[in-house]
Amino acid sequence: MTLLLLILLASILVFLFYYEFLWKKIEQKRGRSLLSMAHDFMFKENETAAGAVSSNWSDWRYRLTVELHRRGQLDAKQGSEIVGISQEMVEEYLDKLESDGKIQQAGDTERGIYYKPVT
Repeated sequence: MTLLLLILLASILVFLFYYEFLWKKIEQKRGRSLLSMAHDFMFKENETAAGAVSSNWSDWRYRLTVELHRRGQLDAKQGSEIVGISQEMVEEYLDKLESDGKIQQAGDTERGIYYKPVT
């Protein structure tokens, strides 16, 4: 039993020595902690598989374009509620898409202006 405790104590001391004198220098060089590097190492495959989808979906312009095509029509107020930004920013982006010829404006000021994808 004492031998087991001595082995455990020695392994803890080796780990602490390794961490304090060697690994901290690596962390300082890379600017990342041991845990974040271990996470990247363990879950590298999963992040690359889902990385393309999550990076695109985090962009509000992409989400807005997807919703516009999914719903068939969208106004600036609905768009701002979907992506969580101001209505003015959504209007600017929709106007840019309209000038690029990707969507078209429909409706009027009395009934409301909405946008439809060009088919």
